[in-house]
Amino acid sequence: MLERGRINLNDPPKIKQLYMSATFTQDVEDKEWTTVSTTPKIETSLKVGGVDWVFKVQKRAIEGTPHVGFTLVCGSKLKSALWRIAANVKLIIKKKNGTEKFVERSYPNNEFTFASKTLADMIPWDEIDTTLACSNKENSKSPVTLSFELQIDITKSYGFRRRARFEYSFFEPSYETDMILIVENRELYVNATYLAMLSPFFRSLQSKNMSLYGEVPTETINDVSLEDFLELLHVVYPSEKRVTVENVEMLLKLGDRYNFESVLVKCEDFLVTPKADDIDVFTRLEWASKYAMADLQDHCVSKLNSAQDIGAVKKTLLYGSLSHETRKLLLELMLKFSNM
Repeated sequence: MLERGRINLNDPPKIKQLYMSATFTQDVEDKEWTTVSTTPKIETSLKVGGVDWVFKVQKRAIEGTPHVGFTLVCGSKLKSALWRIAANVKLIIKKKNGTEKFVERSYPNNEFTFASKTLADMIPWDEIDTTLACSNKENSKSPVTLSFELQIDITKSYGFRRRARFEYSFFEPSYETDMILIVENRELYVNATYLAMLSPFFRSLQSKNMSLYGEVPTETINDVSLEDFLELLHVVYPSEKRVTVENVEMLLKLGDRYNFESVLVKCEDFLVTPKADDIDVFTRLEWASKYAMADLQDHCVSKLNSAQDIGAVKKTLLYGSLSHETRKLLLELMLKFSNM
């Protein structure tokens, strides 16, 4: 067992802020890029780190020589001056569907502020590739098949507390560690006192180990994957990872298994939002029944407006897996609509 006194007091804090990264790719297959007199361009908006960015690429002629110019604007919609973002930026120009790179330019440690939102550069066309140099003939038929790739890696952010994301590291001990959980033969260092406040399951684990003073107890968590359990911890911990369409079913299952009422509340709150509409309404009705979520059931019923809506589920494989309670509810709704 790990002894409390052996934890290095110089260890960094367990929590760290997550800075977002993103990659944007745009393919170009347009003969206008080979024609001297035209100025084709790419313009797109993307959101990185909770902030709007605008990326523009355009072919231009400078003293008769074709160039590719690009601009990257950070915080294009921000009116506040109380922010600052540091980011590493990379622009890659390569053959479409290939790995050969014509240009790879890095712009490290750029600081974007209200007064300095823009990164810009010009790249001579012949630097991209001499075989693709712009033709002097206006009737050139050879299209350029390029792919522009923009990479943004935010390394520091100031002023965006509401947009900040944080994540804990569970693979190293810290000041807060008072229990080690073994999941799929991996050690996870957690604060059982915090987990016990939210879960009767972990309260019982903590109570069982109260007598082991001076040592950090170890408990094995069975029948769950490491990936899923870590996802649960990230939702439970103050990092508060968001519930999504991709993880909600797993969180419902584990939240119920380990008695995290707060996780079930977060899942239900998510499932009644438009973001959850990609999940079949009958699937959500079944979850409402299984996990006793009255608000979710009410929300789903409000989406069923006719006997035809309810009858649709009988044509799917899902109907055979519905619980008795859900089938009874659907039957009552079917009778109600039939008598209208």
